[in-house]
Amino acid sequence: MVLQSGMLLQAEVNRLRDSESKSKVIILLTDGVNNAGEIDPNSAAGIAKEFGVRVYTVGVGTMGGSPV
Repeated sequence: MVLQSGMLLQAEVNRLRDSESKSKVIILLTDGVNNAGEIDPNSAAGIAKEFGVRVYTVGVGTMGGSPV
């Protein structure tokens, strides 16, 4: 299943927000393209910050894109 970055972040924050862990971390692997979804990545990152969830982003891809 492929989710857009913003929607993925929101879904994972929902999973972590009630956790009593000392730290909450999401590692987001992305090609950097925001092409779908109802929540933009910046808004989702703000939601993560509100709940104390750290987001580390790893970008993967090539300059200019490539065929899928």
